[in-house]
Parts: sequence; structure tokens; C-alpha cells
Amino acid sequence: MNRVFLLILFLYSCSDTSGNKVEATSEYCENELKLVQAESSVPSVSFELSERKNQVIAKLNPLFPPDDCGPYFFFGWSNKYHPNLKLTYYDETRCMIVADRLSTRIAINKQGQILLENETLVDSLEQISSTIAKGLVNNYLNNDSPGEIILSWQAGTQIALLDSVIDQSVKGYLKAARIASTSILNKDLCDLEAANLKKLKEAFPFIFIINHTRKENPVPTPAE
Repeated sequence: MNRVFLLILFLYSCSDTSGNKVEATSEYCENELKLVQAESSVPSVSFELSERKNQVIAKLNPLFPPDDCGPYFFFGWSNKYHPNLKLTYYDETRCMIVADRLSTRIAINKQGQILLENETLVDSLEQISSTIAKGLVNNYLNNDSPGEIILSWQAGTQIALLDSVIDQSVKGYLKAARIASTSILNKDLCDLEAANLKKLKEAFPFIFIINHTRKENPVPTPAE
């Protein structure tokens, strides 16, 4: 794969207004939906984002083998923006995860402040999608893997804000996936046939983690 070409594509896409039109109207092509939606073999789970983390884990854990440490447990979940979105989680009570994680992190506190990579305070929701796209592309350039998107939030965070952050995260991934498709397969994502779409899913997977921890407050407090 031409890594320089991938970087040029990303830089170009940042100023390309045609790509923004697709995102703004949320009109995704079939292939884009196939990248972010749960497959039929994946269990679907219904829960509210306002539920406590231990309540959510109690619904998820019975779906997966108790002695399985993952690394991922995929499930389908729906909100106002995305029906059957493929999410995953890890539960530290199952097994200790000690390896460094290649990830792009989002953290929200109950005051509604959003941190990217534990350091950048978000000024607008649109900043989330562009930062995630950049993080995933950079990860792929340096590690041959886009890594994970990890979302953490404090109890009391407004559900409307969480829904919007999830939506922007999906948009960021798909922006990066379009770039990866052009670079890796030399074809637009929406034009990929089934075999090449499978290759893209393997090379540039959508891994969106709800980050459950045993800590009371897993979200760092932004500096004032």
C-alpha cells in the first residue's frame, strides 16, 4: 500500500466539500452501512445510555461465553441516528487487559464537556468526526490497523449529547474508510463489490467500544 498516497488522500478530503454533503444528510450507501451495522450473526441488545454501566454489562455478559476474554464482544444496538449499529465492549471484571490499546478516545463528563485523546477540549461536535478520521488514518499509516474508537462517559451525561457524539464518531470512521478504500483497493467505497468490501472490513474494521471500567469516574476532568 502507498502510505504517502493515503496521507495525500486524507489531506485532500479535509477540504473536499463533496464528502461533507454525504455526511451532513446522513445518506450512507449500502456498503457504508455494511461496515458499521451488526451482521445477522451478531446478537442485538436494547438498553438506554442513561443506564448504569453495571446494568448494561448485566445485559451483555449472558450473551458471551463467561470464560472468554475477547478481545471483543460485538453486539447490535440502535439509537435515533443508527439502527443496528455494531458496538463492542470489554469488561474488566472478566479478565485483566494489560496490553496497550491502539485507539482514538472520546470522553464526556456530566457537565457536557468532551475530550478527545484525553487532552483536546471539543469546541464543536463536527470536530469529533474530523479528529477520529485523522486518528484512524494515522494509526493505519503507522501500524497497518486503524485501531479502536473508545467512548467513555460520566453518569448524568445528557442522552442527546451522547447520541450526537456516537453519530459523529460513525461519520469520522466512514470518512477514514472512504480514504482507505481508495488507497488500499483503488476504488470508491460505495462501488466495492462484495469480495473487496470484505477485504476492506478486514483491513480497516469498525471497532467502537463502550469502555466499561470498575472505576466510579472513568472520565478525566477537563482543565478550566
